[in-house]
Amino acid sequence: MKHSPAYRLAATVLHGFDEYRARFKQITSDASRRFRDAAWREAQQASAARINLYGEKVEETLDR
Repeated sequence: MKHSPAYRLAATVLHGFDEYRARFKQITSDASRRFRDAAWREAQQASAARINLYGEKVEETLDR
């Protein structure tokens, strides 16, 4: 069965959002260890990665 353009667009956006959330959780999952170990440089890098992630995933999704 061929899906409508609206369906394909919605599926693409959902897939991009799912990838974004998975990567966001992955980056964030180690936050307590970074804090406990006073790994401030790593914490700063993770913060920057989380901030940049949204734009990166939007661009990736638009390219699909």
